Amino acid sequence: MAWIDAYDLTQAPDYLNTAEIIFADMTTQWDTTTCGAGVWWSKDLKHSAYKNAITNEIFLDVAASLVNRVADAPKKVEYRRRAQKEWAWFNASGMIDAQNLVNDGLNATNPSACTNNHQTTWTYNQGVVLGGLAELYKFDHDAALLSKAQSFAEATMTTLVTKTGSSPSPRRRTASAAMQRYLPDKSRASESSGATWAVQELRRDQCQQYLDERSRAKP
Repeated sequence: MAWIDAYDLTQAPDYLNTAEIIFADMTTQWDTTTCGAGVWWSKDLKHSAYKNAITNEIFLDVAASLVNRVADAPKKVEYRRRAQKEWAWFNASGMIDAQNLVNDGLNATNPSACTNNHQTTWTYNQGVVLGGLAELYKFDHDAALLSKAQSFAEATMTTLVTKTGSSPSPRRRTASAAMQRYLPDKSRASESSGATWAVQELRRDQCQQYLDERSRAKP
């Protein structure tokens, strides 16, 4: 994701190429034997065989981002296929709870019927998926993606944010960073219809108020 951001800022091809190389390595960890699909959290399956949220959210974000940036048509098709497949699995995986918050990962005691492990709803898990859905919407134009993104954002701001703007998560700053990244200003919003989703669907004023409060809160 950092290399993609670097590419967006500089348009230097080497940065995008690096992101593609890293993503190619990530695809080697795609697995269908446990929990139906998804990327493993670690390559060390002997000690860390775990399907979790952040790894798969990053996979979604990077795949969808590459679709919107690479020029090679066959690559676009492949990245699109992987992004769509990841989101279809993630959305049905069980990691999203009844409050529309994303828990840490899955319990794979029964590999063919994994369940939500009900571990911490880290703020970064709520933020990164917004980026993935925003990038996915740019080429899919599926209104359901915007609706889901809005549900994640609203659940985060109503459940994980206190009156002072602080989130009870020990890693609360990541939500602010993710929300800021995908809350475009006017110039960025004009880049494409997909990039305007945050203004139209996530209630810009509410998001901005959250960010302002976070900037004033103690670290």
